[in-house]
Amino acid sequence: MSTTGEQVVTVITHTSAFRDRFTQGRQGFYRAIKVGNQVKEDVIVDIVRNLTEIAVEGWLSEDLLRRDVGILAGILTNCASLV
Repeated sequence: MSTTGEQVVTVITHTSAFRDRFTQGRQGFYRAIKVGNQVKEDVIVDIVRNLTEIAVEGWLSEDLLRRDVGILAGILTNCASLV
């Protein structure tokens, strides 16, 4: 148990699609662009908008969903670990 007040985030992955993109997000990358540790609101909105548009068009596969959610989770946990 941590006594320093640090928050610990644990993500258990089951698929390579999620794990690979989660790792990219943790490293601060999105679409091969380094977004760093201070992720702008626009990046998060872009990920959700992309998923929504693909779903509406009927092209959202389980693999694509896991990839994009993985990168979003990676980006957010990376930012949370810096707080």
